[in-house]
Amino acid sequence: MSTFDIRALADDYGQQCMDPVLGLPSVKTLLAKLNLELVLHRTTVEGLDGLIVPYGDFGVVFINEAQPARRRLWTMAHECGHWLLHREIIDQGGFIKSYQREREAHEFAAHFLLPEALIHQWWPDSPWVDVLASRFKVSIDAMVRRLLELGLPIQFSSDWEAPAH
Repeated sequence: MSTFDIRALADDYGQQCMDPVLGLPSVKTLLAKLNLELVLHRTTVEGLDGLIVPYGDFGVVFINEAQPARRRLWTMAHECGHWLLHREIIDQGGFIKSYQREREAHEFAAHFLLPEALIHQWWPDSPWVDVLASRFKVSIDAMVRRLLELGLPIQFSSDWEAPAH
């Protein structure tokens, strides 16, 4: 599927799953719409943030609860992207991680959680990475990447403090 098609699919589902109170696409609504059950679990497997498993007519999305909340939200959207884009492979039980499929699921998550129209709508009132990341409930890193993709400047509010390392 082309990048354009993935973006259009994410935008379409974003509109269908819009939370009228928050004014944001809802991942939980998306999970329900796709007939996916969410299971939070704790794993010791390094790098395993999420996993999707088919089960008859529905699927189960396992999310590592050790992740920060914003990362869990991103991972849920990412796994939904796999379900929509790679269902045939998932249903065959032969899903092997590939760079291309991971990139496609990532693209879906970015466009579902951070719709271009909403970013442009909210940008004039709060053009700061940290404020927008908080509003969209995503990480600073995810917001920076999306703003760069949209050609918007990267700036932080005067209240923001970089995390200590």
